[in-house]
Amino acid sequence: MEPYFPGYTGILNCFKNLANKFNINIHTLNHDLFFERLGNTEWIENNLCDGFEELGSPFYGNLKTQDGVYKVRLKNYTGRYDKNFRLYKLHGSLDYSVYYTSQEKIALPKNYIKTRYGVGFSDLYKEIKNVDGELDYEHCWFNYNADFLTGTTTKIERYEEPLLYGELFPLFQKNLATAEKLIIIGYGAKDSKINEMILESFDFQNKKSFIIDPYAGDAVKELASKMSATIIRKQLENIEISDLA
Repeated sequence: MEPYFPGYTGILNCFKNLANKFNINIHTLNHDLFFERLGNTEWIENNLCDGFEELGSPFYGNLKTQDGVYKVRLKNYTGRYDKNFRLYKLHGSLDYSVYYTSQEKIALPKNYIKTRYGVGFSDLYKEIKNVDGELDYEHCWFNYNADFLTGTTTKIERYEEPLLYGELFPLFQKNLATAEKLIIIGYGAKDSKINEMILESFDFQNKKSFIIDPYAGDAVKELASKMSATIIRKQLENIEISDLA
């Protein structure tokens, strides 16, 4: 029996087909964890990476259970993308957090980490050695919420921040420049900086691009015109690989 995922089977079939020949770079502006959920489907089969790794991470969180509180290792951003499906969350995520280390009572941003279910943003720690050379945990006393970009102009001002966004956006431009094909889904074309990066980095004169949008508005049509993209007015469920040829 063929796998089925309500509303997304068509595009997932296309992804699996394309993944036989290419690495699939997925750049999203969404903060939610929906695509991570797709990573567990039969199409992607855990072959998904997002630049965060647990191996070797010195960061921990308090996991609260019915039996007590336990420290669990958390993933930190390493910038390593080594799987077939590569997820870049350009505006951050509901599970991203900045770890701040304290120095002379000043909070200094150190790393981006990912929390997990059951770990709150105020329960983050870093494994360190104390003055006696013994392993101890430094508490991130400053943090209390997720880190993601919202708004109109204010988010663009953060695109060059060094710990995460300043690395993600150059990767976005590099991936655009080397991509064999560009497929845009669910983007309203209203982020001026994103539009600028697409138009400057992707070789739309020599390579094919597609915008999947059954209800394309004026901004989408304008972007499609500038990049000579084909607008596909179909739902994701009904997309076929022939539509992207």
